[in-house]
Amino acid sequence: MSKSAFVIGATGAVGRQLVEALIACNQFKRIVLIGRRRIPLNCDIIEQAVVDFDAIESHPDLFKDIDVGFCAFGTTYAKSAMGLSPIISDVQTELYKVDHDYVVNTAKVARAQGVKEFILVSALGASEHSWLLYFRTKGAIERDIAKLNFDKFVIARPGMFETVREESRPMESFVRLLVQPLKLFTNSLSIPATDVAKAMVVAACSTDLEGVVIWENATLFEKKELFDDFCKKDDIVQQTKEGDMIAFLNGKVLERQESILFLLLVSAGADDKRYLKLVAMAIAVPPLVQGIGSQLEVMLRSAFVVGASGAVGTQLIDALVSSRQFKKVLIIGRREIPLKHENVEQAVINFDAIENHADVFKDMDVGFCALGTTRGKSGKEGFYKVDHDYVLNTAKVAKDQGVKEFILVTSMGSNENSWFLYPRTKGEVERDVAALGFDKFLIVRPGMLEGPREEHRFGESLAKIFVKPLKLLSNSIAISTTDVAKAMVVGACSNEIKGKVIWDNATLLEKKESFDNLCK
Repeated sequence: MSKSAFVIGATGAVGRQLVEALIACNQFKRIVLIGRRRIPLNCDIIEQAVVDFDAIESHPDLFKDIDVGFCAFGTTYAKSAMGLSPIISDVQTELYKVDHDYVVNTAKVARAQGVKEFILVSALGASEHSWLLYFRTKGAIERDIAKLNFDKFVIARPGMFETVREESRPMESFVRLLVQPLKLFTNSLSIPATDVAKAMVVAACSTDLEGVVIWENATLFEKKELFDDFCKKDDIVQQTKEGDMIAFLNGKVLERQESILFLLLVSAGADDKRYLKLVAMAIAVPPLVQGIGSQLEVMLRSAFVVGASGAVGTQLIDALVSSRQFKKVLIIGRREIPLKHENVEQAVINFDAIENHADVFKDMDVGFCALGTTRGKSGKEGFYKVDHDYVLNTAKVAKDQGVKEFILVTSMGSNENSWFLYPRTKGEVERDVAALGFDKFLIVRPGMLEGPREEHRFGESLAKIFVKPLKLLSNSIAISTTDVAKAMVVGACSNEIKGKVIWDNATLLEKKESFDNLCK
């Protein structure tokens, strides 16, 4: 791949790890550290430039021939107050200048000099409408950089950093006290600075990201697992030799007819293979489809739903019907339920013998699963049978009958290695359904569900006690069942999702905004 990059904020907790990750991944030929002072560092591909961020427009040459910018820049309320009067407004102005103005102005100059990609560290709970200065500032940065229209703008929203700070941060320490008991239920509220840095590098090296993309804490955990792949090898396209051409035709690197056009261009001796791949794809795509230009290319399809009587499932049926994107919606369950939609069908089955009901899955395009119970309602063994076995066996039979897509509701904090039954079961069912190899497998991991329940859930009620104060800091910990359902339908209708994809709580809140476009 061999890109060039600049980094601002290289002296901070994430910035230091980011520089190490960039060097280790072997994907960058040049790394420019831009800051207010030089730092002790000796590496052949590292350059350093000292600038005045109050006059960053005077340093445009630094950004020439740079492909991607990384920003881990920021300060604290306490550091902003140094040397200033104790007037709160003065301190807030200084913090905003560093955290917002310096970052946005740097991005502006970089964009004007041709930088196409920007990777930004923001924060869990960032919102331009927050009444807390920190989150409001982070939200304003995201908004203003998005307006610059980078080809790729990845916003990393990590939770609480697990790292050693050079300075004390009282607010961060306070939030840690709130987060600590919740870490018993989920690992998605905090993250090591090292993992954030690795995920940022993965974002820069990924070729399938365009426009504004938000990676929340859980997504950062997932993406950092790909980091070692970039350390082991260069871009697969650049490594391809004449003897590997058959791999292209077998679809291991490129798919469909654009691979043939790509090979012709390579055979002609062209050098920029990455660019030529895009050219080949553009030639190969039918003009009619190119003219549509929609991100949600959907034909009327058929879908089945298991778990339609639950909190999410009930809203899911409404969303599927309202979207007008499905010619057939089939509810599969242990009993019939009262329906308010005429064009919804029902099939009553025995989940203990799901293989005897294979015919109900024929001619289905996508399956939705919101199936689940509680330990209090079904006991430990009954809970696992419903939340894992019933779900997995349904997915197996559906896959055997030709269903290509599966949308599964699990939970924030799903982890097959957890010592708690609930998140461990959710993690195991994710793992086992993923092994079936659906063309699209979308895992939906909502936070605390806001909506009426038919039964009391003690664990959920307890978690709500801890979540309530955190909702003052972030809107990404809880979500309504209606919004989860809308996001699931958006996911099913999106043609950009391939293979296994995880949407955490914040991503669900973002994606559900596209639902109304489907209905129109």
